[in-house]
Amino acid sequence: MKKNNLVNKNIISALLIGISASMAFAQPITAFAEEPEGDNNENTNEATTNTAEPSVTDAAASQAEESHEAIEEAITTTEQAAEVINGDTPMSAEDTGNVAQEAVEEAVNETENLYSTEKLEEADADVQEVKEELAQAAAEDKKANEEAKEVVDTVEYAQEIADLAEDTVKDAKTLSDEITEEITNASSYEEATEAYERLKNLVETTTEDVEAKRTILDQLTEEYNRAVDALTTADANYETHVDNAADKAEDAKEILDTMTDDFAAADEAIAEAAEKVETEKQAADKITEQRSKTTANWDRQAEYVKTILTYYYIPQVVEQTEIPPENIKITRTKGFDTQDYNYYKVEYKDAEGNKKVLYFNYDRVDKIKSNNRYTNLGSSADIIIYEKTAEEIGADNYLRQYYKDEDFYKYGVLKNQSDYRAILISKANAGDFRVYAYYVGGEVHYLVQEEVDQLLIDETITYENGKYYVDGHEMNEVVQNQNSKAYGDPENVTYFDTTTNEDYLNFMNNAAENAEKFEAYEEKSYAAKEAISNAKTEVDALNGALDELKGSRTNRISTLPNEKILDLVVAYGISIDEYNSMSLGQAVALMNNLLKEAQDKLANAETVLAGINSNFLEMTQVVDDMAPKATPAEANQPGNAGGQSTASDNAGTTIEDTAVPTTATAQATNAQATNDAATFDQQADEIIGVLLQDNGTVAGVKRDGDGAEEAIYAPVFSDNLIDIPADLGNPEALKDKNIVQIVDEEVAKSDTIGGETKEDAVSWWWLLAIAILGATGEKMYREYKEKEEEKEKEKIKS
Repeated sequence: MKKNNLVNKNIISALLIGISASMAFAQPITAFAEEPEGDNNENTNEATTNTAEPSVTDAAASQAEESHEAIEEAITTTEQAAEVINGDTPMSAEDTGNVAQEAVEEAVNETENLYSTEKLEEADADVQEVKEELAQAAAEDKKANEEAKEVVDTVEYAQEIADLAEDTVKDAKTLSDEITEEITNASSYEEATEAYERLKNLVETTTEDVEAKRTILDQLTEEYNRAVDALTTADANYETHVDNAADKAEDAKEILDTMTDDFAAADEAIAEAAEKVETEKQAADKITEQRSKTTANWDRQAEYVKTILTYYYIPQVVEQTEIPPENIKITRTKGFDTQDYNYYKVEYKDAEGNKKVLYFNYDRVDKIKSNNRYTNLGSSADIIIYEKTAEEIGADNYLRQYYKDEDFYKYGVLKNQSDYRAILISKANAGDFRVYAYYVGGEVHYLVQEEVDQLLIDETITYENGKYYVDGHEMNEVVQNQNSKAYGDPENVTYFDTTTNEDYLNFMNNAAENAEKFEAYEEKSYAAKEAISNAKTEVDALNGALDELKGSRTNRISTLPNEKILDLVVAYGISIDEYNSMSLGQAVALMNNLLKEAQDKLANAETVLAGINSNFLEMTQVVDDMAPKATPAEANQPGNAGGQSTASDNAGTTIEDTAVPTTATAQATNAQATNDAATFDQQADEIIGVLLQDNGTVAGVKRDGDGAEEAIYAPVFSDNLIDIPADLGNPEALKDKNIVQIVDEEVAKSDTIGGETKEDAVSWWWLLAIAILGATGEKMYREYKEKEEEKEKEKIKS
């Protein structure tokens, strides 16, 4: 509550005490107080600790901080990934084999310009704005809740004041009717006058009471309107800040959504590239392992050939894509001449699942072409590999078919018997096993040398311009191992030399290093992707928290645990569920109705009070009419001068001359003022003496007129009391001081002081003591009254 606003419940209680007390004497009293800084209750002596209520924005603010930390982690991780992937050894397909090349190129494309932290920094800036907006929303939320409490409290206090006024006027009306009846039925002027004085006091005190409560209700209404305006403004500001926070969180989410997709695609591409590179590394390891076992031994070299064909040549050279080793089958076939006609049959399925068959042979790298195909084969463990054509394989098959019944074939080729093998070697070196091919309608036909010689004799084959023709079809010799280094055309040779082929050597030399680098690429890429994915998760949670925050509040008024207001709401026929589900505007409208109800109730009390006043005027005339009339002679009788009161003196002043009290601050009568002045010093000394007795320390001395010294005490008060002003002895000066802080609500609401009724006179000083000390002051007042009564009893006895 703002200082000096009359909405604090303790201040309302103090005012009600003041109002109740002021009805007992004519001098007005105005009580002011600033808002208490603590919450000390003198009546219970229990110290309460104010614990800050958690803000409704706390969960979202906490999630915003977690989002910020997650994005910071993503920034760090992404920077680390950039250093590895785009650093000194950037990801490149240049040194990888053909199996990995396409996957690596795809990974390079996916990661181009990806590892910049610019977008992450934008998202973090958005989250930081979310935090700022939530901080402002929390401040507006607190303010709105405080104003909502003031709205509800003012309505509650307005209802209480209106109820008190209603009860006061109701009681006054009853008493007024009784006194009116006494006046009407009075048997003497004196009896009527005595009743009239009671009626006059009743009208005066009731009027002062109601007018004072009207003043408070008007101030409460003013404070209510201010609080409603402040509440709606703060609530609107709160909603604006929450909406702004939600917008910024959504911006951050959109950035991270895109980045998450991009990094997921990049991570997948790098993972695939790393897998392909690892496959190449494993292939190179297999080849290296087999090479370490290979010597210039045909069987070991045969295994070396198979290894190279399986792990390098078929996937890297032929297909340029991964072909699982288990999908490749290689068989060796001994050729018709057991030398040049030898070949390896390779069967596999390509990437599309098509079945393929290829034929290969190999030579040692140092083989030299010779007229004897069985000599000068070389002594190196290193080899060259070359592909054999379908014609070469067909020629071998044709020889087998043509010579299948010959002993040199059956025993020299198939059984490797030395005598028959010698015949085989002799015929092979002589060129007897040359094979020729020609095509008719796209179908190949073969002839061995022996057939060609016979057909030349028969002139079935013709020779023109260096070409042989069979029935007009060109015929060519099928050269075995035509792609080899020894027998192939040097201009068109396609053999694969394991010692000089650059692609192969790069593959073998770089495979292990590539695998190591791509393992690092994959690790950093995965870490960046996970960090960004985690940041996205946190920002998604932030958006969820903000959505929940936006939908969590209906209105701030119904959440306040005010039993009196809840009772009024139920009395209106509104269920608690309906009340809780109201919008803020609906709740304010309901509070407006409750405040108007209090205003109407007080207005009704004022109407009844007007009737009491009207009746009082009537009784004034009645009593005036009953007054005895004084004659001029009686007025001049000796002894009637000099201020001595007689019955005829009373007749000289009519009750019509008495003003009807119309304000709670009406001045005291001269008699009361004189009485107050007479007892002022005595009571002040007693009160100050009591205060200093328990709470003071000696601050100096003072001297009386005769020179006697007396200790002067400086008051020391507990935290729940305020300092006594320096001009405590000046009641006029105290009118403008903020001196009241009352915490005893029950006393405030009782319309009594210390058990005394409204008709009992309470001195101004005792009222001040009660206002300052609360229950302690009340106790002091009772003890003082008891002493006074004992004094009166002693006087009577004496």
